[in-house]
Amino acid sequence: MRVDETVCRGLVGAFYDAALDPALWHDALVRASDAMSAIGAMYISLDTQRPLQGQLVLGRINPDLVLPYLKLCQDDPWHMATRLVRPGTAFATDSFVSASTLGRTEFYSDILRPQGILHGGIGMLAQDGIKSAGFSVFRSREVGPFEERDLGFLLALLPHVKRAAQIAWRLAAAADSEQAKGVVLDQIDHGVVLIDSGGRVLFTNRAADEILALGDGLSLTADGVRAGTTADTRRLQSLVAEALNVAGGGTMRVARPSLAEPWLVLAAPARSHGWWPLDTRAAAVVFITDPARAPTLSCSMLRQLFDLTPTEAKVALSIAAGNDVPESAREFRISANTVHTHMRHIFRKLGVRRQAEVVRVLMRAGIVIPATDQRGETEKSNHLPQQKNE
Repeated sequence: MRVDETVCRGLVGAFYDAALDPALWHDALVRASDAMSAIGAMYISLDTQRPLQGQLVLGRINPDLVLPYLKLCQDDPWHMATRLVRPGTAFATDSFVSASTLGRTEFYSDILRPQGILHGGIGMLAQDGIKSAGFSVFRSREVGPFEERDLGFLLALLPHVKRAAQIAWRLAAAADSEQAKGVVLDQIDHGVVLIDSGGRVLFTNRAADEILALGDGLSLTADGVRAGTTADTRRLQSLVAEALNVAGGGTMRVARPSLAEPWLVLAAPARSHGWWPLDTRAAAVVFITDPARAPTLSCSMLRQLFDLTPTEAKVALSIAAGNDVPESAREFRISANTVHTHMRHIFRKLGVRRQAEVVRVLMRAGIVIPATDQRGETEKSNHLPQQKNE
């Protein structure tokens, strides 16, 4: 029994290592199989209400045989047996269906026999009609059924396998969440820079990358964000320090060597409580705005948002860019009367009465325009065929 305890401790460590590195799950399951003289092992978790939270990990089991079975057929005798046992228990499949009876089923001929499996040991982790989870180990005819000693070993592993799987799922969900946040931040026309508690940069969005690539008064170093002048850098670092201490932060203008209008910079806390000297989460956020840069709109999104025709969308963008009717007419090579006609349609569809209100509505609409839809349409809008109406 002492040998089993030593092996069990090693397996527990292997499963927790797999929780942190998904590539190690197969090795942990194979080690569990070898410890019980088994062909392979499987961990499965199903949630009928939230299918995306399901998990399936195989160790030396053929996925080409298992996956179609899981999708199409779960009325086999082994699966039906799992409905009869309590969570937190382990059982031998032979105690519910004999090897001779199993051998006459399609489940055996299609799924088990090609893999040399005849006997199973199953540990139930959850079973409530909505969620079900189990850890199974499979043996050949030659090795024979699972006995009480084997089930005790399986039962000792059970809570650790469950916990490791929960940790792995939560880490994966957190990674997906972080990726989604990055995608969302990339849609913003303002530069966003996330900074950790030590002042180091953790993340920059698309707009921040474009601003920093200009080398026009703002840059990144190992110490964080720096300005083009010593005075601006000192002020910027002071604002970031205030934000890191959850003391407020603030705003400033950062001069640009190009003499373009200065950047508008806002530093603010990214968390409201908690502190740990080794914390590498975002602790402050720096927003960078180019005051001369209006939100970039796209014709296709304006058409979807306001049901504009292609030409109406292009005229609306021209007006939003500050062009008057004669300028828009020259830009698109159409008559001023045609532009006026399009403008009446645009007013009606946007629910406004004046040209200034068109600009206001489109400026607000800019926050919902995906970045992937903001490029490559300006040049197309510069040349429209001569037309009276559309």
